[in-house]
Amino acid sequence: MNMFRNIVSKNLCMDSYTKKKGAKIYKGRRLNEILGQNHDQRVFNDFRMLRDTFFKLRDFCLEHTKLKSSRGVTIEEKLAIFMFVVTKKTSFADAQELFDRSKASIASCFHQTLYDMLTLHIHEVKLPENPDYPPGHNRIINNKKYFPWFGNCIGALDGTHIYAYLKIKDAVPFRNRKGTLTQNVLGVCTFDLQFSCIFPGWEGSVHDTRVFEDAMNKGAFSVPPGKFYLADAGSY
Repeated sequence: MNMFRNIVSKNLCMDSYTKKKGAKIYKGRRLNEILGQNHDQRVFNDFRMLRDTFFKLRDFCLEHTKLKSSRGVTIEEKLAIFMFVVTKKTSFADAQELFDRSKASIASCFHQTLYDMLTLHIHEVKLPENPDYPPGHNRIINNKKYFPWFGNCIGALDGTHIYAYLKIKDAVPFRNRKGTLTQNVLGVCTFDLQFSCIFPGWEGSVHDTRVFEDAMNKGAFSVPPGKFYLADAGSY
């Protein structure tokens, strides 16, 4: 859940990563030199993936998204900025120091990449569609309290509120019933506690039902024939 929260929300961490670890400049040519050499551990430490995985992600973006190199900023640097911010629980200020870029450039690269990462979900995350899908999870079919009544249940879903950071002029719709600014995010998980769907973006004032219906209409979430998910009856 902590990783889920960190991906969806913008975390404004005040501790400087670069002050703790020492300044490491990744700007332009220096980043390409490190990616082109045998520095797997360093790349993994800063971007939480090996070099081969990093290049596969770059190639995917080039083939399936609009993300590309722009004047003065390579696609590799945009991906590196995004992965550094997302995986390090850090701020744009730390990325600004590490990559020697202006805060505006860091923000622009981050949001460009974030938008195109949604395409990765569409291509790689697939809900089961096979009508011969197994009869149920072992925890259910081996427990007489739940089987056969929940034999076709394959998971659970609910809405959760994730803190949102917005400009004052955009904040009102995101204020939830408790008075805080949030996104209403649909989360769906299996009985192995693996997320099979995360659908962010809706304002905190929106009811769970509307978020669910939008996810269904956009094809972000579907239920295999003959199967069902557990949910709050008052919301869904």
